Amino acid sequence: MARSRISMTLGWVTMTLLGSSVAYGASLTEPSSQVAIVKTVRSGFSVGDAIGVARTGSECRDTEERAWSPLVRDRLEETLRAAVAKEAARSSSNSSRAWRGDRVRVDAFVNNLRFDLCGSGAAWRGSADVQVTWTVTSPATGSVLYQASTRGSVGQTAFHAGKSSEAMQRAVQMAARNFLSDTRLRVALDSEGRPELHAAR
Repeated sequence: MARSRISMTLGWVTMTLLGSSVAYGASLTEPSSQVAIVKTVRSGFSVGDAIGVARTGSECRDTEERAWSPLVRDRLEETLRAAVAKEAARSSSNSSRAWRGDRVRVDAFVNNLRFDLCGSGAAWRGSADVQVTWTVTSPATGSVLYQASTRGSVGQTAFHAGKSSEAMQRAVQMAARNFLSDTRLRVALDSEGRPELHAAR
């Protein structure tokens, strides 16, 4: 019974990060209300690499190590793509001038992923951390316009209402927000005639 409960709770990392499973490296079909930005998502993880700990129970005593897998990779990729698209749409509405012009290519490399989360009923606590290196290039010239790493992290010492999947989603969204709000990125885009971030084709 305890094992079954743990397996169900751990679904946050294998089943509910975001949306349906997609092939690694493939482009996603985004809703028309979103801007598709990221061309590729890669990482330095290998199957079996430790990425976190999932805990269950009111005192979070039941633990299970979680490892990198193709399914985790796909969920994280989709979560990252959706987070960047959401933040870009928000940035575009607030500052349309920064996103006008030609297309650019954006590639993401996940350098680090770590979580220690406890899910109990309809609440969670713990921490999640992700670091992503972003490379923005000009398809026309092949030149690198911008490259930097951003981090997203969340932490709750007390139980927070909601699903534990929210923790990783919030961490990824923070990394995306930090990327798009970087003044160095805006300067780089301005130097190229203020290109708009679209999916590179």
